[in-house]
Amino acid sequence: MYCSTVARRSTSAILPWLKVFVCSVALLAIAALSGCSAVVEFLRPKNQEPNQYPTAYRTELLNYLKNNPTEIATTQEAYISAPSMKPFGSESRYFICVKASGSAEQVEKIAFLSAGKIIQFVDAGEQCADAFYQPFPELTAMFAQATKKK
Repeated sequence: MYCSTVARRSTSAILPWLKVFVCSVALLAIAALSGCSAVVEFLRPKNQEPNQYPTAYRTELLNYLKNNPTEIATTQEAYISAPSMKPFGSESRYFICVKASGSAEQVEKIAFLSAGKIIQFVDAGEQCADAFYQPFPELTAMFAQATKKK
């Protein structure tokens, strides 16, 4: 009888503290998870202007296509335009046009950039109709090299 009374008293004394501990841990977890976006924002360099001229646009496109292969991967000839500004939603962004032709088809894509990084890569449609294209042999070489490795 004595042991069960002591056990009840011990349990009843610990129970409120256990509730406080569990609630504290839950609140800390919620605070930490809600602060993730603030941490990411804090770590992002502040001096990057979204509309800075993308000087390394060719390298950025090659890296993007290495990580996100598209139908351009079968290209035999490739062309690229210099960056230009175009409305993108409620803001203006730099964009580049890419034209690639394979054995039987031609693909035209547009890449929108923000702070020098590609944020969207989609079919161009009429958006690149007036683009002035330059040869882009690096793209053709990259895909030719990838095909040889297979």
